[in-house]
Amino acid sequence: MGKVQRFKDSKTVAYESLVRLVASEAMENRGRIDDPVFVEIDVFVEPVASTSRSRYSEMIAGRIKPTKAPDLDNIVKSILDGCNGVVFRDDVLVVKIAATKSYAVSSRVEVNVSRVP
Repeated sequence: MGKVQRFKDSKTVAYESLVRLVASEAMENRGRIDDPVFVEIDVFVEPVASTSRSRYSEMIAGRIKPTKAPDLDNIVKSILDGCNGVVFRDDVLVVKIAATKSYAVSSRVEVNVSRVP
């Protein structure tokens, strides 16, 4: 059986490069982790500009959940790929993942990686 080729579009490649850059800066002079890790990822997305004030308030309060693109699983995969070789030796070391997607005033992603004892 042949090897499966995976295609990544230019947006995904650019995002993974950005994650790699930010991860490198966050690691400063620390060496990459070579132990099992727990990765927590919190994705915050802005409501679209055309959202009504009342709906916007509901979104920011967490009563309306973001069920539109981008897909949370794709973001998680891109973050793990971007951290690969920078934060941890290989994403095979990821033994636990927690991820959320919420609305917020400004879009951002927060990532925490910790060793699993």
